[in-house]
Amino acid sequence: MTPYTVSWIEENTWKILITAFAGSTVILQLLISFFRINVLKIVVLAGTFALAFAFAGNDLANFIGVPLAGYDSYMTYISDPSLNPDTFAMDSLQGPVRTPTLFLMAAGLIMVITLFTSRKAKKVTQTEVSLARQDAGDERWSSTPFSR
Repeated sequence: MTPYTVSWIEENTWKILITAFAGSTVILQLLISFFRINVLKIVVLAGTFALAFAFAGNDLANFIGVPLAGYDSYMTYISDPSLNPDTFAMDSLQGPVRTPTLFLMAAGLIMVITLFTSRKAKKVTQTEVSLARQDAGDERWSSTPFSR
């Protein structure tokens, strides 16, 4: 983001929050009134998506961090022919590293393909769905009498 955008957001934070709250309230009320949609499902879905997005961002950073550090070190090394490989220090990695967008998109694509083709990811999804059901059958992991 540009410095202008950051300052605009900081100056208008309350306006943005109130507008978002009012707008989402109107939209959700319209969904309830006209389409008879249970908005709690939408809220839970949005919260789950936000949480998944946060975890995915962290996983993406962990997945691509080490190869990017190696790539950045390599680019620093080849940019200066006078550097000696035996004494080359990784000082270039002490500051923030600018990640090429293409690398992030490729890593994200690899992660998405892995999620869709992984049997373990499908098992996790199946477990989440079975834990979320409220009215069908017995729970797989029920609470103990003491915790109830």
